[in-house]
Amino acid sequence: CSSDLGAGLSRDELTLGLIVSRRLIEDYMAFRRARANGRDSGTTTSFLTDTIALLQQNEGWVEGHPALLARLPPSVRGEVEADWQTICADQRVHVTALQAALEVDVSRDRFRLILPMIETGRPLDPVQEALSRNWQELQTFDHRCDVSAVAKALAWRNYLLISMLAAFPLRASHWRAMTYRSAGRSLLLNSGGHLRHVGGQDWALYLPAREFKNSNNADIFGPKKDKDLKFLLKDAVTLAPLMPLLDHYMRVHRPTLCDGDGPVFPDNQGHALGKRDLYRIVRSWSRKFLAEHGNRQYGLRLTGVRAFGPDRKSTRLNSSHRT
Repeated sequence: CSSDLGAGLSRDELTLGLIVSRRLIEDYMAFRRARANGRDSGTTTSFLTDTIALLQQNEGWVEGHPALLARLPPSVRGEVEADWQTICADQRVHVTALQAALEVDVSRDRFRLILPMIETGRPLDPVQEALSRNWQELQTFDHRCDVSAVAKALAWRNYLLISMLAAFPLRASHWRAMTYRSAGRSLLLNSGGHLRHVGGQDWALYLPAREFKNSNNADIFGPKKDKDLKFLLKDAVTLAPLMPLLDHYMRVHRPTLCDGDGPVFPDNQGHALGKRDLYRIVRSWSRKFLAEHGNRQYGLRLTGVRAFGPDRKSTRLNSSHRT
């Protein structure tokens, strides 16, 4: 951000409005290409997709904030000479053309196999619809007498895990390592597990700041000494609807997999999930409920969508090249 690095802009000049600059967009693309040994990558595709969405007429956040024009640094103001909506419209056309001209190395494109979902502008909508279909199947599955208690517990674990992944964007490592301790009944103590049953009534999350990669970022966590993230799940808009399901899972099904203190989402041996385990769960779920060749009864079978899951080498989304 300093004057001798990047685009030579000061911290105060950094706003999302900078995406109206053709020069900055193209410079960033060149930077990404240089890092990828001269090739376009899925990261660039994703960046341009997000840029176009931010510039969308009547919908994009940047397009809807014309006050950003006055905050552009002189070096960028000199590039644009029109009203804000026109500037955004022109840039949207330009960025769309840049994206169409990309020659992405498929082996580096993490988003290729879910691109039909991304291009809708609301990629989580089909995920929520798929979860609704998963719930329908789960109700039938739950009442079958020929299914073991362990199989039912695993089905509930997968459904709740995917639902919470979609509702609350923590890193994959958080979900794998998430713990529950029966003695954890308060958010005032820094010990007691991640998932806590406060007062024996309300479910809550306590996430230590040290477990976040960017915990030193005061803009996100604030300057205060106590930076740990802690809240009642009923107060989180996206998680509140899941509370009855979480309560049922913790009372009825989790004890089948791990009775007592331990991981919230254990494997069938009661141990914490590994990277490969979480990848397999999400990939299997996406193949069944979202992929083009998914389950004929419950799957959405979206054209062009293939199975995907968290990258086994990191926590980023990765698409498999095999169905």
